[in-house]
Amino acid sequence: MTVLQRTMTQAIDHRWYYYELGYYNALVNPWGPLGTYMAESPAIRNAVMAEINAIGGDDQNCSLHQAWLNTHPDLLNLFVSQHLQDAPFTPCAKPDWSRIKAGTTAQAVELRGQYLKLLQRTPSDATRDEILSQLTSNGSDCFSAQGKPALNWQADLCRTWVHEPQVTPLALQHSKLTLDKRHQFLKLVNEAPRTGENGVIEPDQRAWLGTLTQGMHADAIASMQAYAGSLWQQHRVVRMATHWRHPGHSRSLIELELADNDSTRVDLILTPHGLQELTVPARLYWPQDRPDIVRVSDLDADGHLELWWSKPFDDCQGDSSDLERNLDCSATGAMSATMGEANRNGVTYFVDDRHANPTAPADEDWRSLPNRITANRSDQNPGERPTCNRVLLGSFLSDDLEVSFAGPQDESPDYPRMIDLTCQPHPLNPNLTLLALFHELRETPNTDGNSYRGFVMAVVDVKRRLLIRVYRDRILEDAGTRISEYSLRLDTAPYNIAPKLRAFGVRMNIGYSPRYADGGESDYLTLFIERGKTLRPIIQNMPMSSWQMVGDTAHCFDDAETGCAIENKAVRLALASTSTNGWRDLDVITTTSIGDGASAKTHAHMTGKLRAKGGVYR
Repeated sequence: MTVLQRTMTQAIDHRWYYYELGYYNALVNPWGPLGTYMAESPAIRNAVMAEINAIGGDDQNCSLHQAWLNTHPDLLNLFVSQHLQDAPFTPCAKPDWSRIKAGTTAQAVELRGQYLKLLQRTPSDATRDEILSQLTSNGSDCFSAQGKPALNWQADLCRTWVHEPQVTPLALQHSKLTLDKRHQFLKLVNEAPRTGENGVIEPDQRAWLGTLTQGMHADAIASMQAYAGSLWQQHRVVRMATHWRHPGHSRSLIELELADNDSTRVDLILTPHGLQELTVPARLYWPQDRPDIVRVSDLDADGHLELWWSKPFDDCQGDSSDLERNLDCSATGAMSATMGEANRNGVTYFVDDRHANPTAPADEDWRSLPNRITANRSDQNPGERPTCNRVLLGSFLSDDLEVSFAGPQDESPDYPRMIDLTCQPHPLNPNLTLLALFHELRETPNTDGNSYRGFVMAVVDVKRRLLIRVYRDRILEDAGTRISEYSLRLDTAPYNIAPKLRAFGVRMNIGYSPRYADGGESDYLTLFIERGKTLRPIIQNMPMSSWQMVGDTAHCFDDAETGCAIENKAVRLALASTSTNGWRDLDVITTTSIGDGASAKTHAHMTGKLRAKGGVYR
């Protein structure tokens, strides 16, 4: 055995560190010479690259990769170039995007060209979004102040892949498309079923999640059932499901909020053919900021839904920012949100595909025009009273009406405070708005201790900030009436009383029955017609609901069961086939019910007819 062999077989009693080898053996240390001559010698560079590739997955903390790649940019770009297909963004090798974008070397320019080709062939939307974001500074390079991409080579890239910046107004400035109410998908929120006294979420949610696809194509139902089953197997529990749908579009978005510590959100595209989970890039959705999806649309009708994220978006704040909102407090086209377009498996930059004339499959419909949402916001329930932007209305009505539109917590205003406000689009002219309000009056109560409240019914043009027509009255608040917030409701039923003459009304839910009363009435209806700059009442304060005690009324308030019952009456008006003085007569139809629940006895019958006389109904 040679001396060397005997030395190598002995136990190791000292271990040299790499820096010590370099310090004591500088003449034979290979690391320095390899790094120095690697750029000049392809053989050395290829040998080093072979060694790096041989590391494989053994480099758990990436220290071996980083020792070489972080100190030699050309070697890093070469490594990334070789791994574009199998792992474009390995954790141990982040591309040197600044050098690639700037093209400081021939190798960087070559690598940039490879990335541009990868955009066309990669099946991963996440990979495509990362390349586009790095090469265009999150899309901003495509929209420089000069109106063209900042770098010449970006022109084709932006023309093909980036048509709008990631933060954009609802009225797209470059594509000339506008997200109005017709294109908005409807938002339906579904809370997870709970059980027990503590309201614990039921762990088996397969049946509940299946209801999200109720009435849809069989393939979509089967896909949701399979997805719900996988969640069940993985012990992942959903806290809330939000479904965005449009009556004119066959595709929809489902967002699941999981009941975990991070409130993880999962976004799914549902088509008649199945379900696809989306990857949302971090540039659009930052979990620590928790923006919400505030809009879903398909403006270019290509089947790829646009998702819009923002902080509170459709709520009035009670300050000057409300002046930039719509009457229902929703965002105007000038307001901005973060937007991306869902493609095959992820969300990336919006591309306007109208020029390509995208055609929906035979069993799909990608048009979103039939959505005729005019009154309510997408996040309001149909039965809710529409929201009114009181700051916006007050900006031009407060002085005209001498009423303060300030909130209850604001400082004492110059004018009497508003008590209640409701508004709704004009039934014949969507550019105009109907509003009704109660307000305080600065006068002392009468000798009985009762006081009056002011009432205003008006037609306004919010866009032009104009008061078009107005009617004012005083309502006595006494023992039988109580005026408070949510007392008013507009009635825009089709009261077509004459050719080219339609009435509209307001209902006042101000009736009050004191304790031990044996009856009462409320829901007072006043109908108006428009005449010049005024509104003229043609029916005034007609009670549309009432109740009274019937039977053994002497013992109605005893604890023991008696023969006492409550009779409720609800009144509605119907256009009659006859006319008087050029106006249609109105049939008064009363529905009477006695008792409650399944045992209630109900019947409807005509109890009168109203006829026009002297410009009013009697």
